[in-house]
Amino acid sequence: MASFPRFVRPVLVLATAAVCAAVPLTTHAATASCTVDDKLVNSCRPWLGARANDYPDVSSDQKVQLEFHEKRIGRQVDIVHTFAPVGKLPLSSSSDKYFALRADTYLYQNWKPVSRWKDAGGGNAKVNAFIDKAADAIKSLGGKKIFLTLHHEPENDVTSAGSCDTKSSASGGTAAEYRQMWKNVRTRFDAKGVDNVVWVMDYMNYKRWDCLVPQVYPGDAYVDWIMFNGYGSGSKANFVTDVDRFYKLLTSLSTADRNLVSKPWGIVEWGVHDAPQSTAIAYYGQAAAALATDRFPRLKAYMIFDSPGTHDQGGLRIRYDDKGRSDTAEQDAYRKFANSEAFAQG
Repeated sequence: MASFPRFVRPVLVLATAAVCAAVPLTTHAATASCTVDDKLVNSCRPWLGARANDYPDVSSDQKVQLEFHEKRIGRQVDIVHTFAPVGKLPLSSSSDKYFALRADTYLYQNWKPVSRWKDAGGGNAKVNAFIDKAADAIKSLGGKKIFLTLHHEPENDVTSAGSCDTKSSASGGTAAEYRQMWKNVRTRFDAKGVDNVVWVMDYMNYKRWDCLVPQVYPGDAYVDWIMFNGYGSGSKANFVTDVDRFYKLLTSLSTADRNLVSKPWGIVEWGVHDAPQSTAIAYYGQAAAALATDRFPRLKAYMIFDSPGTHDQGGLRIRYDDKGRSDTAEQDAYRKFANSEAFAQG
């Protein structure tokens, strides 16, 4: 998540009655006239995805939480977004494995092989063996592909990158070390014959660190998709403006040697926080309008972050305000977006 730490702290809220969509849960498998290519791009429409957790109505199990999200929006998502932190292998949880193999679904996993990028640069035999185990785990899925990012939102953790501003408490390493980590992991996966990974570069969309964007880019040969955040807030209250800023930046940074526009793009996390509920509801409406008019044709995926993040009362969730109070009107606004005609074409 942009401009604040990404992993979730426990959130205590009063349990509320489950508020679910009144329509049957639907799936949207590709029809005969639609195709999904080897990079998991749907020829007919963008994918709909979600990260969902910390709803008190159901158990904390990731599978149960995601299925509760789907019940509330009245449809199955195409992409399930999960995290494998340092010390964990991809697909290490039963829910990850379940969604990786579920029909008409793709798992998107953010994986941190190490805390310090240089440790995964190729010179550490123990880390290399750990990377090889990750490759074997994903390869064991057979023909089913997953999306994989290595250490998402690296701008937040770059210690130095020339004249670019960096966070004083960052500890990941240099931009060059990030690129080398990515290269080493990708090379080891390739050597293992892993051909069911779609590699995704995951950016923050945070203006302060825009100059880091080209520096941490692993290279065209190592990246299949580019994704970035699309968060709204009280001070960033327009979806089109917030997304367009980074959309234009990526376009401007594309060159013959860094051909960013040759890749499919997507919104990896989005939602609304630190804003009145009227702003949250309007933000989802703006996103729906942009989708309906194909305002951003390069965007091939939209993944909501229906999770508290680091917000103590969990207002980033689609059914809660910033004080942790249930608001079904906001959830209804997002449900309208999720059931947009643009997601039902095939």
